[in-house]
Amino acid sequence: MALPNELDFLDDIFNDDTVDRFRSAAWLKSDFDDNIWMYNFDFKVDKALNWNVFLSNGSALTDSINRQLLLSLKYWILASTDRTIIAPVPGYNPMPSMSTMSRDFRAVLRIIDYFLLNDNEYQLDRFSFSAIDKDDLTALLDKIYSNKNASESMFNWSYRVSKYLKELISNTDISVIDAFINKHPDFKNVDEDVLKDCLLGLTRDEIINARVVMFLNDISNNKVGTGYNKFSFKGVVGLNTKKLSNILYENTLYIKGLNKPSFKSLNIKFNDEIQLIREFPPVSVTTKESDLLSNINLLEYQRGLRKLQVLNIMNLPSPSEETLSFLKNYVPSLENKKGRFKTLPYELVMKSLRDAIEFHIEYGDLLIDAYCSAVSFSSNNKMKLTSITSDQLSKIIPLKLIDFGVSRIGLTCINSGSDHLKSRGARTSSYYLKLRQNKGLIDLVNVYYGAVKVVVGVITARRDGELLDLNASFCLDNTEEWLVFSKRKSSKLMMGARNIEARPVDPLAVGMIKNLIRLQENLINFGFIDNYHPLFSAPKLNGSLGLNKGNRFSDSYMDLFCDYFETATNSKGERYYLRQHQLRRFFALLFFYSSQVGGVETLQWMLGHTDPEHLWHYITESITGDVLRGAKAQFVAESLHKGAKDYSNLCDFVLEKFNTTEFSIIDVDELEEYIGTLIEEGKATIEPEFFNENDTKKMQIITKVVSY
Repeated sequence: MALPNELDFLDDIFNDDTVDRFRSAAWLKSDFDDNIWMYNFDFKVDKALNWNVFLSNGSALTDSINRQLLLSLKYWILASTDRTIIAPVPGYNPMPSMSTMSRDFRAVLRIIDYFLLNDNEYQLDRFSFSAIDKDDLTALLDKIYSNKNASESMFNWSYRVSKYLKELISNTDISVIDAFINKHPDFKNVDEDVLKDCLLGLTRDEIINARVVMFLNDISNNKVGTGYNKFSFKGVVGLNTKKLSNILYENTLYIKGLNKPSFKSLNIKFNDEIQLIREFPPVSVTTKESDLLSNINLLEYQRGLRKLQVLNIMNLPSPSEETLSFLKNYVPSLENKKGRFKTLPYELVMKSLRDAIEFHIEYGDLLIDAYCSAVSFSSNNKMKLTSITSDQLSKIIPLKLIDFGVSRIGLTCINSGSDHLKSRGARTSSYYLKLRQNKGLIDLVNVYYGAVKVVVGVITARRDGELLDLNASFCLDNTEEWLVFSKRKSSKLMMGARNIEARPVDPLAVGMIKNLIRLQENLINFGFIDNYHPLFSAPKLNGSLGLNKGNRFSDSYMDLFCDYFETATNSKGERYYLRQHQLRRFFALLFFYSSQVGGVETLQWMLGHTDPEHLWHYITESITGDVLRGAKAQFVAESLHKGAKDYSNLCDFVLEKFNTTEFSIIDVDELEEYIGTLIEEGKATIEPEFFNENDTKKMQIITKVVSY
């Protein structure tokens, strides 16, 4: 191969036997010098890596002027799967599995794509990698660590999408947008809760306009037809992230072809998807889960950057060996500043729990019976569920439900009754009035699903995703005393399989769960669904015989529950709409609070446990340690903040931290966080103490300072 005169310095490299070591690999199916590589890590078909991308100066990476940079990138990728580079000891040469090599390969590819997107900043076209120093690489590791989603941390996905959509809006005649919205009014339905959490930073009007230009420019995931049916919508339609990724990251090797996180705010629900808007705007919530990258995944990127050592081996421009060695023990400087769920008022959750339990006791069985009877009637008479008239319904549902107010199949479905709500997606006082008058059967069934979710969510204290993953066919064991979970966050190194975990569950929750299972069994028996769905898949509000799946529908019936029972509003007129991440610690918190208000009668009433010590054992078996620790910290912090004197032995700690022993002036969230740290570090313990009084077992909460 003849090189241009200006690249004759590379002759020494190509004459070195070392070159062969980094010109091939088991996964590389092409020649090293090809501009399109085919590769395969035990895939069904080969995949392509196209080196014909452009740099910011307009030149192609494959142009002769960029030959040195191209070689550096190719050697780096081949080194990514070579364990002899940066080996712990000389001669270390284990043969990693294909899956391990694939992970290392992808990590380096993402880093390369990051450099290609920012090549002007690093002047790669002039200096290749020689100008990159320790500060550059540690700053990159900080960036990678800052978010577990590489699309955000490395590639600013949300920002780029927002900027692109704003440009499309600016370049589209507003009259065209308005005409489109008038023809398709569903585009105007924006979930205020989703809007608050939207990473795009767009206003409500900008979201609506963005949805329109998304369709006009064919970057939605809707199947676009032709002519009159060009915009024929059905179901839930949103952004086609893969298509837009190919536009925004055109000059990358790998990430342009990957699906990216979608944006709920850009999703539009059509036809059979009921868009029930909450009665009130929601009180905002924040996340308690860390957004930072896990340490084990960070190591993959550290290892990938250190593989730049291959450039030193190949006598190509490279960061210094000292810099690359420094990365081995580098710890990102970012602190894990966790967000915090806004604490739900204790009285609010207590009332919601009571409402849910009483609703189940009074009407749970009857509502499921009535829905199953309606399904049976529609099947036997070969008619749609929505075709059942009010007169027919009154003959097939229990009399108690008729007295309760039930008079039609559903409020939001078009049925044979004369008084259905035609504006199915509107927020109307009429809908919520009729909802609380108990007129719609399917609506009440969905309220019941919300009630079950509240009770099961509080009692089990599981993550929302784990509850939504419960399968109706095997979520209860044979004894009906254990709830079987596919535990999330436990599939690392298990080839994607999840750890199965069984936790004790109280008979109260079992009865509610069995009702939801019974509803699915009925739909299966009549052929309306083929098999069991996730447990919390609720009947569709429009009356079609199927089940809604996914957390957005879970949020919908939780919202319906809150609007039906009219949970409290704050001073801004925002309603508290319950979410599972807020409920996880409440069961334990309720136990601690019960010690203040005269005993554990409330929990005993809920669960049938007459012995508080037995109840405590149930809680400790059912709730994870971190959730229990958080409940302890919240209980003591709120008690101290309200003036309780029972935990004054914490004063020395608090004085040292906050320079005051006046608990009421300390922010309760900061106080809770500090007490939680004391518990975690073993400096303080908070435990119930049980004792007998007048032949009755009672308890009190004791704090002990272990060290100071």
